[in-house]
Amino acid sequence: MKDNKADNWILKQDSFVPKEALAWEGLFTQGSGYLQARGSFEESFYDSPQNLEYERDATNVSVEKFPEQNSRCGTYIPGIYGKNPVFNREIINLPNSLRIEFYVKNEKLDLVESDIVDFSRFLNLKTGLLSRSMLWHSKAGANITLKYRRFVDTGSKHLILQQISITSDKDTEIEVLSKIDADVRTNGRNHFVKTGFKKENNTVFCNIETDCQNKVDIVFEMSGDNWNNRKDGELSRTITLETNKEVVLEKRSVFTTDRDRDVKSCLEILEDNRSNSFDDLFTRHADIWAKRWEKCDVEIEGDDESQLATRVSLYHLLRSHVDDDRVAICAKGFAGEAYWGLFFWDTEMFMMPFFLYTDPAKAKTLTDFRIKTLPNAKKNAESYNCSGARFPWQSDHEGNECCAKSLWQYRDHEIHVTADVVYGFLHYSKATGNIDYLTKDAAETIIETCRFWMDRIDYIDGKPALLGVMGPDEYNPFFNNNAFTNRLVKSALSIGCEIGPENGVSKDEIRKWKFAADELPILKRKDGLILQHESFENLAEPDFDKYWKDKTKPYGGVVQQDRNYISKSSKQPDVLQMMFLFANEFSKEEIKQAWDYYHPYCTHDSSLSPGIHGLIASRLGLNDIAWDYWKKTSMLDLDVEKGKAAQGIHIAGSAATWQYLVFGFAGVKHAVESDILSLSPNLPDKWTKLSFPVIWKGQQIKISINSSSVSIENKSDKKLEAVVWGRKIEIEAESTRECLNEN
Repeated sequence: MKDNKADNWILKQDSFVPKEALAWEGLFTQGSGYLQARGSFEESFYDSPQNLEYERDATNVSVEKFPEQNSRCGTYIPGIYGKNPVFNREIINLPNSLRIEFYVKNEKLDLVESDIVDFSRFLNLKTGLLSRSMLWHSKAGANITLKYRRFVDTGSKHLILQQISITSDKDTEIEVLSKIDADVRTNGRNHFVKTGFKKENNTVFCNIETDCQNKVDIVFEMSGDNWNNRKDGELSRTITLETNKEVVLEKRSVFTTDRDRDVKSCLEILEDNRSNSFDDLFTRHADIWAKRWEKCDVEIEGDDESQLATRVSLYHLLRSHVDDDRVAICAKGFAGEAYWGLFFWDTEMFMMPFFLYTDPAKAKTLTDFRIKTLPNAKKNAESYNCSGARFPWQSDHEGNECCAKSLWQYRDHEIHVTADVVYGFLHYSKATGNIDYLTKDAAETIIETCRFWMDRIDYIDGKPALLGVMGPDEYNPFFNNNAFTNRLVKSALSIGCEIGPENGVSKDEIRKWKFAADELPILKRKDGLILQHESFENLAEPDFDKYWKDKTKPYGGVVQQDRNYISKSSKQPDVLQMMFLFANEFSKEEIKQAWDYYHPYCTHDSSLSPGIHGLIASRLGLNDIAWDYWKKTSMLDLDVEKGKAAQGIHIAGSAATWQYLVFGFAGVKHAVESDILSLSPNLPDKWTKLSFPVIWKGQQIKISINSSSVSIENKSDKKLEAVVWGRKIEIEAESTRECLNEN
C-alpha cells in the first residue's frame, strides 16, 4: 500500500512477498460479470500445486484454517456449480487458461525461487487492467525484462486477453509454454467428469463436463507461428531474444457454457474479435468501464487513502455483478471459494442497495433472482412441514438450501432471510417508484412467504410469537421474539395484506396476516430499550478480559461455543441493524440508547459489523468512533499482511463501504426511510469534499458536500424535491442548487 497517493485510481503492489500473494490475488480479481478470474500470476509456483485434494470442515468460515499455499488460481462462471456432499452445491473452479511459463536453459521463471528485482504490479480500477513489470536475473546470465497486461473483456464478456513484452540485455533463447491447466480443484474436490483436448496450429481446445452435467468449452489462441503441441492442453515455442529487441506475445482465451443465453461458440467469439488488436479491444472495454464509473464513482477530497479504498470496493461490486437474473453475487464476490459461491441475506441488505441507487436495472436482476427461485423456496418450506415459501440461508443458483446439515443452528434458525427478501422487494419498489413490482412481479413470492410465516408463528395466550430463531447476531441463537426478525416479518405480512386482495388472497387469510403483523411483538424494557430478544437481559455478562486475551483473533475462535451462546456477546449488530432499516420509526434518543447498551457487547467477528456500527455512529454524531469504524470497513480487504482478501473479497463489506459514505457521512435517508430525498451530512474533519451520483426514483442527481454547504445537481427533466439539514427545497429540472449549513 505504498505510493498510492500519486494516483488513487491505481491499486499497486510494490514487492512480491510470498505470504501476501493470496491476498493480492483476491484484490486483483478481474471480471466481466459473466467470467471472473482471480489475480494469480501467469507462471505457477513450485510450492503451490493447484490439484490438492482435501475435505473442508463444516465450520465457521471466520475461524476456518485453509491449506497453506502461496497461490490459489480461480476461474469462475457464476451459474456453473458442482456437487458437494456437505454443502449440496459449490461454484466450480474451472480450468485455468492464464498459464504462460518461461524457461531459460531449463531454469523456470518462478517468483518464489527466481532472482527477481524491480517487481511492480498494479490494477487500474478505472479500466480493470492488471499490469506487471519485473526484471529476471536468469542463472544463464541474461537479464530479462517482462511486462504483462491483462483484462477480462467486458465487451464480449467471454474473452480474456493477455499481452507480454519480453526484452533481454543479451542474445538468448527463451522457451515459452502456454497451457490450459485442467488439473485444478475446487475446495479440494474434482468436479470434472470428462476432460478433452485438441490442438490446431496456434490454438488449443478444451472441453469439460461437470458432475452437474454442465458443459464448458475453453479455447485459447497464441499470437505468432511455430507453436508445438507439447502435451494435452499445452503449446510450446522457443524464441530467440536479440539484445534489447522487444518481443510481444499475446494470448486470447474464450469461455462458453451450455447455460449461456447467447449461443456463439468459442471460435465464433474469437473470429468476431480477430480484426481488433489488443489495444482496440481494450479501448472498447475501457469505454464500458467509464460508463459504469460515471454512474457510481464517489469522490473524496482531502484523503487519498479513503479515496483509493472506496474505489477498490466499488470496482469489485461492478465487476462481480453478473447481469443475469439466474444468479446473484456470491459472498466472496466470485474472487474465491470460501463461501462456496453461495448467496446469503447480504444480497438484499448490503449489495442490492448499491445498485439500486446507481443502476436500478442491475438491482432488479438481484430481486428477480429471488422470484425465479421461488419454486425451490416452496420445496424448502415443505421440508420443514410448512406451507408457502422459505428461502434458504445459503442459496445456490437454483435456490436450493446449501447450508450444511451439521450447521443446523444457521440452516434451521436464521429464518429472517425469508423476510429480508421481501424487504428487498419493498426497497426496490420505493426507490424506483415502481409500485407494480410489489403488486405484480413479486406478488406471488410475497404471498407465499406470508403463508410460510403463518405456519412458523406460534401463539402464546392468543398472541403471535416467533420462537427459537437466530437474528443477524449469530452468537445469540435459539431465542424467542428476536426484534430484527419480528420487525422484518411484520413488514412482510403488512405488504402481503396490501397486495393480497388483488392477487386472489381470501379475506380470512388477510385477516390472519393482519393480526399477526399487528401483534407480533417488538419487546421493550420498561425504560424503552428495544430488547434483542426476550432473554437477552438474562444472559451472562461476557468476560472478554478472561476469554479474549488476544483481540487479533475472532472472539468466536477462542471462546467455547456454549460460553458464547449463554453470554451477551454478539457477533454483529442486530437491533441497530433493524433500526437502520426502519430508521423513521425511531428517535435519535432511542437509537442512542440502543447504541449505548449493545455496542459494548459486540465483538465485530463479522465483516459486516463495522460498517453498520460506523454508519449509526456517524448519524449519532459520534465522530471519532465513526472514523475508526470507517477505517476498519473501508480498509478491511486492503490488509494484505493479515491476508484478509486471501480467500476472496468481502463483497458485502465493499457494499457497506458505499452505504457508509452515502447513508452515513452524507446522511442520505434511504427510500424506505423517506419518500423525499433527504440528507443531513456529517463529514469527517479531514475531508474537504464528498460527491457522488445517485438515482432517486428515476431522477439522476449529483450530490456534492463540503463542511459548509450541500450542492444538488438535478440532471433530470423534472423538478426535484429534497430536504437538506431539515429544510425543504426544490431543484428545478437540469439545474443545481446550493444549500448552506446554518446549523
